[in-house]
Amino acid sequence: MKKAIISIAVIVLIVGAAFAKRPKTAVFVGDTVYVLNIIGTTTNCIRIPGAEISVITSQGDTLRTVSDEMASFVIPKMPEGPATIKIEAEGYKTLIQLLDIRANRAGRYFKRFDMEKAEAAANGETDKAEQE
Repeated sequence: MKKAIISIAVIVLIVGAAFAKRPKTAVFVGDTVYVLNIIGTTTNCIRIPGAEISVITSQGDTLRTVSDEMASFVIPKMPEGPATIKIEAEGYKTLIQLLDIRANRAGRYFKRFDMEKAEAAANGETDKAEQE
């Protein structure tokens, strides 16, 4: 009987230690868009698929992904805490933001990233290759 109690106590301690060392993570979900206008409570956006997303975590790891055809991206195991995100998309200014990743009750962190047009595109200029 004593052996069984000691064995259970050891198992509880090992499992507890394993869970205590595991860093908290969130499912980081985002959208890359260009805001056309805001009318009242309605925001009209253009989705930006193919944007390259790089995230540098507080541990110094770099996580990379690309936004899909609906301009969404997912990083499934994003460590909670401070992070720097960099988003690059052709025709848009590079976006760099500091974030504090904290999961909601469902374990998710969501953010919409509003991109700005690059200077040439904003001034109505086009690439010479597009003109030919």
